[in-house]
Amino acid sequence: MVLLLVALALLAGVRGVSAQEALRLADRGPHFMYLPTAQSAPRPVDVSRTAVLRQRVALDLDGVSVPEALAEVTRQTGLAFVYTREVLPQATRVNLKAEEITVAAALTEILIDAHVDVLLSSQRQAALVSRLEEQTGSIVGRVTDAKSGQGVPSARVSLSGGRFISLTNDSGAFRMTDVPVGTYTLTVRRIGYLQATRNITVSADQQVAVDVQLEVSVTPLDAVVVTGTVATAQQKELPNPVTVVTDADLKQRGATKINDLFRGELPGLFAADYGAANHFYGAPVYVRGSTELLDVPTLKTYIDGIEIANSQFLNEIDPQMIDHIEIVRGPEASTLYGAQAMNGVMQVFTKRGSRATPTRLTASLGMGTLEGSYATGPQHEDAVAVTGGTAELSFNLGATYRHEGEWTPGHHFDTFSSYGTLALRPTGSPVQVDITARVGRITGQGSGNEAVARGVMDGTLQLQPGLGVPVHNNYSLPQQTIGVTARYTPRGNWRHTFTVGLDRGANGNEAVVYPNFAQPGDSFTNVFSSQSARATAAYNSALDLRLSERVTANVVAGADYWNYSRDSYTDYNTTTALGELGTGVEGSVFLNRQRDHAAGVFTQARFGLDDALFLTAGARVDFGPDLPADQHHRYTAPRVGASYVFHTGPFSTKLRAGYGTALKPALPSYKAFVQYAPDYIQLASPNLVPERQTGWDAGFDLYSGDRASLTVTRYRQLANDLFYWTFGQQGTISTQQIVNVARVRNTGWELEGMLRFFTHMTAKATYSYVESVVDSLAPDDQTGFKVGDPLPGVPNHTGALSLMGTTRRLSIEAEVTYVGRSKNYDQGKVYQSYYPRLGAPDYDGAYAWKTLPATYRLGVRASYDITSRFTLFANGDNLTNEIVYDQGFVPIDQLGRKTLFGLRVR
Repeated sequence: MVLLLVALALLAGVRGVSAQEALRLADRGPHFMYLPTAQSAPRPVDVSRTAVLRQRVALDLDGVSVPEALAEVTRQTGLAFVYTREVLPQATRVNLKAEEITVAAALTEILIDAHVDVLLSSQRQAALVSRLEEQTGSIVGRVTDAKSGQGVPSARVSLSGGRFISLTNDSGAFRMTDVPVGTYTLTVRRIGYLQATRNITVSADQQVAVDVQLEVSVTPLDAVVVTGTVATAQQKELPNPVTVVTDADLKQRGATKINDLFRGELPGLFAADYGAANHFYGAPVYVRGSTELLDVPTLKTYIDGIEIANSQFLNEIDPQMIDHIEIVRGPEASTLYGAQAMNGVMQVFTKRGSRATPTRLTASLGMGTLEGSYATGPQHEDAVAVTGGTAELSFNLGATYRHEGEWTPGHHFDTFSSYGTLALRPTGSPVQVDITARVGRITGQGSGNEAVARGVMDGTLQLQPGLGVPVHNNYSLPQQTIGVTARYTPRGNWRHTFTVGLDRGANGNEAVVYPNFAQPGDSFTNVFSSQSARATAAYNSALDLRLSERVTANVVAGADYWNYSRDSYTDYNTTTALGELGTGVEGSVFLNRQRDHAAGVFTQARFGLDDALFLTAGARVDFGPDLPADQHHRYTAPRVGASYVFHTGPFSTKLRAGYGTALKPALPSYKAFVQYAPDYIQLASPNLVPERQTGWDAGFDLYSGDRASLTVTRYRQLANDLFYWTFGQQGTISTQQIVNVARVRNTGWELEGMLRFFTHMTAKATYSYVESVVDSLAPDDQTGFKVGDPLPGVPNHTGALSLMGTTRRLSIEAEVTYVGRSKNYDQGKVYQSYYPRLGAPDYDGAYAWKTLPATYRLGVRASYDITSRFTLFANGDNLTNEIVYDQGFVPIDQLGRKTLFGLRVR
C-alpha cells in the first residue's frame, strides 16, 4: 500500500519530491483503511483502485490549520471527515500548492506526522482515528514444478508493497511471519520458469496457506537474467541479446575450460586455441570481430560480481564451480560495467546451497586421453562438492583436481581448484550476505616444441646452435578470489546491493627456467614472476514502480571503483633458482610495477507499456587518471534501446534494437618512458587517448513454444583510436612508442536456432559472420596495414550444428563446430626472424602473413543414469584428430583428439 501511495504521489506531480523522499513521506503519513460496518474489522485499501482517493483536486493552502485544510478537500470532493478535536494537531500549519493532486496524495501531505489513520465507509465519509495498532498474520506455502510435482528450491517469493521476501528451501517450502493484515500480490520467480502471481489476503493472527505451481518456461523471453540490467529482469525486457550457459550445458559439453565454448557454439564469440601454451597465453576472446592491434582481445569477466584481475586468463576458472554464465556482447554493457567493457561482459555465477536442506555430497571421476601430433598423454578430472543449509544459512563447498599428461614431449600440468559460497539470511530479515571464495594453482612443466621440431626435421627451419636443446620451464600459476555481497531489501520492489572483493593471479609467466647446458658456460637459471591483483567495490540500488495499470518502470543507479596492480620480476642468468638480486649478469634483473584505478557512476531507467513495449536509456560517467586530461579525466558512456514483444497464434516474437558506446584506457605503462636496455627505450606518450567502440545491434527472437526458435542479430560497430607501436632511432638508441593509429569496422550477423522434433530429438544450430577490417589509418602510419585489410586472428565464419536425443535415462549428443578461414601471422617466418637460419642473412623483421584454412571439429557426448544417484558419462572432442593452428607469433604445439570417461555420484 505504501508503494502505491508513492506511485500516486509521483503521478500527482508533487514538485521537489524524489522517489526516495516520497517513500519516507508515505511512512509518516496516514494508512488508508476500509470499514464496511461498525462491527467489522478494518482492512487496508488499494488507493489506486479506490475512486474517492483517486479524485484530483487543486489546492492553494498557505499556513492554514489541519481542520481548515480538510474542509477545503471536503468542499471540492464531498468527502466528509469525522474526528474529535483531540485526535488532530491544532498548532500544525499546512502549506500545499498543487494544481492537480490526488486526494490520497493530498491527505498524505496534510496529515503528515499526525499519527492518524483514515477509515473510509460506504457513505463517502472518512473517520480520522489515532493510528491503529498494527495487526499481523503469517503466510506459509510450497512452490512446485507444475509438471513433475517436485518442490522448486531457491525460488524467490515476494509480497508487493512490503519488505517481505523469502527463498524456498530444497523441498520448495517457504514461510513469512509478522505480515501486516491486508491484501497483497504474491510473486514467485525462478530462473527457467514462468513468473507466477497470486492475490492473497492476510488476516489478524491467522495463517494463510498458498501453494504455487511454476510452469517451465518454454521461451527464453520469460527467463530471468541479471547481466543486462544489474537487477533481475526477464529477457523480453532487454534491448540486447544475453546468452545464458547453464551448469547442465557445461556438463553436457564436457567443458574443462570456459573458452571451450567459444568455438562456434555461442554466436559472435571466438576464442583462439594456443594449444600447449594455453596456460601461459590465456584465452584471447574475439567478440564480434576484433578491437585490438596491440593487445590480446579480452572479454571483461566477473565472478559473483568480482572482476577478475586479468580477463585474458578466464580459462583458469574452474567450470565445476559454475551455476550459470551470462554474456552480453557489444559496447552497450559499458554503461553498467564501465571502462574496459569494449567487447562486452561475461558474468560467472557460482553454485549455491539451499537453506533448510540436509547436507549432500556429489562427486565425479573421469579419465581419458589427450592426443598430439607425436604423442598421447593421459588426462583425468576428479571433483567433489558438499552442499546444504540450515534455516538461516546455506553453503556449497567443492574441489577439483585435473591432470594433463604428456601429449607433447615434456609437457605436463596439474590443476588444483577449491571454491566455496556461504549465504546468510536471518528469518524475516531484509538483509542477506553472500561470501564467495576460490583458491587454485596450476603447476607443471612446459617444454619441448613439436612444431619447431617438425620444421627442423623437414628442413624448413634451421636454428642457431643450442636452440634445438630442450628447455625445462617449471610453472606455478596461482589464482585467488574472495568477495562479499550484501543485499538489503527494505521493500519488495526496492533492492540495494553492495559488493566488495579481491581477485589476484599470475599473468601466465610465473616460472623458473632451469639451465639447458647448451654451451659449456650455460649453467644459469632464469626466473620470471608476474602477478596481477584487482580490488573491486560496487553499489547499486534498483527500484521497481507501477506507475499505472499499463505502465511499469525500473530505475537503477550505482557506483563502482576498482584498483589494479601488476608486479613483475625477471632475473636472467642468475646463479640460483631464487633469483637473488646481483647474482646475474649486469643489467639482467628487471623490476616492473604498475598501478591503476578508476571509478564510475551510472543510472539506467526502463519503462514498460502493457508488458509488451520496453524502452531503456542509461548513462555512465567514468573517472580515472588514464582518461583524457582535456575532458577532466572523465568519460561518458550512454546507451539506449527498445524491445517489443507480441504474440501471433503459436508464435511469440521479440523485436529489439540498442546503441551504446564504450572505451578502454591505455595502461599506465603505455604512456610512460621505459628503458628496456642501454640501447633500447620506449618514448613517453602523455597524449595517448583511450580506445573507443561505438555501435548498434538490432534483431528479432522468434519462438514457437518449446518446439522451435530462431534468433537473428545484425550489428555494426566502430573501434576508434586503436593502439600500436611505432619504431625509430635516436642516434645509437632504438626507440618504440605506443600511439593511436587506426579505426576498425566490425559488422556482421549472428543466427541461432532450435528445432525439437519427434519426441526426444532436438537440433540446434548457430552461425556467425563477421567482417573485421581496418577502416582508416593515421597519416604517419607505420603498422603495415592498409585500409580494408582484415584483422589477424578473426575468422569470417564460425558455427555449430548439434543433434541430441534423450530418453528417460540416456542422453546422446553429436556436434560439429566450424571455424572459417582467417588471415594470420606466418608463424614459421616470424619465428625465423628471431632465430635466423645458419649462414642466412637476418630476416627483415616485417610481419609475414598467411591464410589459415577452415577447420571442422566433431564431438560426441553421452550420459546414462544407472540409478537416480549414479550416472556414467563419455565425452569425445575433435574426434577426427584435426590439428588446428589458430594464431601466435611462434609455432605452438596444438592438441588434437580429447576423450574423457567417468562416473558422477549425487
